[in-house]
Amino acid sequence: GQVKSLNFPQADLGNFRMSWYPRKDSMYLITIGEPFNFYTKSAQLVGNVNLTQAGVYGSGSFFTRGSVTESKKMTFEEKSFEARNSTFQILSDQVDKPAMVGEDMHTKFDLEKNIVAINVEHKRDAEFTFPYAAMKTSIVNATWFLEDSLVTMKKPDNVELIDSYFYSTRQDLDSLAFNGTNAIYDIKTSELRVQGIPHILVADAKIIPA
Repeated sequence: GQVKSLNFPQADLGNFRMSWYPRKDSMYLITIGEPFNFYTKSAQLVGNVNLTQAGVYGSGSFFTRGSVTESKKMTFEEKSFEARNSTFQILSDQVDKPAMVGEDMHTKFDLEKNIVAINVEHKRDAEFTFPYAAMKTSIVNATWFLEDSLVTMKKPDNVELIDSYFYSTRQDLDSLAFNGTNAIYDIKTSELRVQGIPHILVADAKIIPA
């Protein structure tokens, strides 16, 4: 909760090693053998927490709500969690095959509304990967609605349609690629539904979906 000007998350800490630097206003708590439990044990951190007069920060691997966020720049508050330049994964039943992957992401968890905003820090060729759907997209932001198990993506208004694309990672689909304005990924069914497709090029033909 709120303590003077600081906003603290709820946490239970087991074994840890502490390094305190009073002049730097930093008290580092580093996990030993077991993770730190956050938010009434609904989240776990393997790494370190830094307590300062400006807030609570950390780095490492943060597991919560069926996801893992790896970052060196984490911020913890009473009802939210944020990570910069993070690798973000929505996990699945298969250990080595996540439902969704994002590299170099700005990830913001609203733990009260159960919504996660995932935005790209730096533009690249493809931003989000969906291993079960065997697709990648260049769309730079997504919103994960945890209660509905849905991830929504939408092309920003200032981005041209030609720069908003999806392409398949399956070799047997012969480099299938097309433009689209928005998409919804259903985590339960592993189905990616893409909308706003002007056409799909196949050989010398344009297939125009409804």
